[in-house]
Amino acid sequence: MNYENVVIEKIASIDPPEYLTSSEIEKLLDETYKRLKLPPGRLELITGIKRRGFWPREMSPSTIANLAVEKIFKDQKSLINEVDLLINCSVCRDQMEPSTASEVHRLSGLKNHVINFDLSNACLGMLSGLQVAAEMIERKTIKKALLVSGENSGSLLKDTIQKLLNDKTLTRKSIKPFIASLTIGSAAVAVVVSHKNFASKGLALERIENLSNTSVSHLCRGGQTSEGILMRTDSEELLNAGIELGSQNWKKFVYQYEDQGDHFDKVISHQVGKFHRDNIYKNLKINIEKDYSIFEYYGNSGSAAIFSALDKAIEDQFIKSSDNVALLGIGSGLHCSMAGLKCL
Repeated sequence: MNYENVVIEKIASIDPPEYLTSSEIEKLLDETYKRLKLPPGRLELITGIKRRGFWPREMSPSTIANLAVEKIFKDQKSLINEVDLLINCSVCRDQMEPSTASEVHRLSGLKNHVINFDLSNACLGMLSGLQVAAEMIERKTIKKALLVSGENSGSLLKDTIQKLLNDKTLTRKSIKPFIASLTIGSAAVAVVVSHKNFASKGLALERIENLSNTSVSHLCRGGQTSEGILMRTDSEELLNAGIELGSQNWKKFVYQYEDQGDHFDKVISHQVGKFHRDNIYKNLKINIEKDYSIFEYYGNSGSAAIFSALDKAIEDQFIKSSDNVALLGIGSGLHCSMAGLKCL
């Protein structure tokens, strides 16, 4: 889908206050590591993730998301009166109902006319929310949308560590589906998406391309269990399926550009880990020097990951005026979304 009138006007991200390094996690799992004869240093070596952050377990996703909302409104208070649509896009939710968006709406002080709802699509939530907002802006249904995500990996991380310590039946093979859970991080992001007539600067959204392969939806599944919040991931098969899906979607995504993949000056992919990033870029034939990554110090922060990285890339002036930027998103399901942006 191509867009002519959509601008990502503002982005705000908030980093979590608490962190665990990969070596600290391995020390917590020392008993399990010794029993299974696992070498220390394995977690960081495989993933490239030095640390990952989280908020206290009791902090709700809406409270976390609202931290980013407060930051985005701080320097431009008039925005709070201009938003027509609020979409909460996080994997983490306050409860089954009402929507987490309802809580963010209440906390943020948005006007009563603002349409608000949750959108769930695993790690693709924010990109899917961007597309919904873009479609409504193109059709002049709304002028401005606020997309939010408050991801907190604390419960998943701590419940996984407890599972690996308590379950004495685990083997070197059966422990593998839980390793990906040790890479999950946290972040809060808020993004204002506007009609170009109401935004003087930002990133123009040019196109979004989507592709799915739900035959492999079983490769990553997570949720509440009797042992806490746990996730099981077949990381190797998921990587292979993701590379194949990403390669197919990339061909669809770049074909309209005259210079194809060379069109993009900078690229931000979903922040999974070093092995995932390197293999994706190798298969898509993307120069890794175009990449901006934050997974080394923040882990995989779910739906917030890409926009948290995008915010930091702009802040670090890695992305500059007139740059063409590609966002490469992938989420369990398996779904792939790619967005093309132009820095105004």
